[in-house]
Amino acid sequence: MLKFLTPALATLALLIAGLSLKQQSATQVQINPPLTPDLPPLISDDAGLSHEESLRAALHNIERALRQQHQTLQQLQTDLAKLQRQSAPTEAEQEYQQLLDGLPADFEQRLKTDPGYADQKLNEFYNQVLDVNSSDELRLRAVRQLMMVSGTINAPDGVYGNRELARALLQLADNSTDQASRIKALEHLSYVGVSDPGLSNRFFQLLETDNNPYIRSLASDSLAGLLFNQELPVSQRQPIFDKISLLMRQGDDKTQALLKRQFGSPEQLEKMAELHQSH
Repeated sequence: MLKFLTPALATLALLIAGLSLKQQSATQVQINPPLTPDLPPLISDDAGLSHEESLRAALHNIERALRQQHQTLQQLQTDLAKLQRQSAPTEAEQEYQQLLDGLPADFEQRLKTDPGYADQKLNEFYNQVLDVNSSDELRLRAVRQLMMVSGTINAPDGVYGNRELARALLQLADNSTDQASRIKALEHLSYVGVSDPGLSNRFFQLLETDNNPYIRSLASDSLAGLLFNQELPVSQRQPIFDKISLLMRQGDDKTQALLKRQFGSPEQLEKMAELHQSH
């Protein structure tokens, strides 16, 4: 702002100096402002203006020029912010790039063109998830890389619904001392999907006793996945339905509220279960 204001102030100082000398020349003094981008003439070319009138006119023109420059500056700032938003990577894009760190530059292309390489990476990431001696961070990263590879080559069968993978993630969530790692493991478990009804008891424990409402909601998601998994026989899903139905009626207030948000009323749950069992 000062960059544009300085020439105007210099001109204004000359005007004030002229007033202080009380020049009474019959000829109107004409002062040309320094060249400034888009700055209008400070003093009107009309003859007959007194010095005071000329000064007022100059002030008016300066104010008008500054307003125009301020509006231009605001527009430039808006355009810049828009460009920054467009060029800044999203959180998902940043995470995806992090998963590629340390991998070959042509990693995605090799997955698509070399089935042997794709199988190798699937096995590598899969085994790292199962490795209880590996850190939580590396195991969780391997889960995301495993999902990334299976999605890239459109081969979800070895990942989604995988019982061994689900048990490893649940074990990680149970044994981790870091709350963020526990949550990540259960989130990945919800995405991978649970097909082992033997894990339902642990999900019921989390649902009823965990201190974190979000973890309880993730446990509820996994129970819903088991309940509506049509690949499981009805005989394996029925005990899960019975327990959920009982908790919806007799569980503590928090558990009842969570299950009702998930399934609606007990009657609605029963109708949904009947619908899934009939298919």
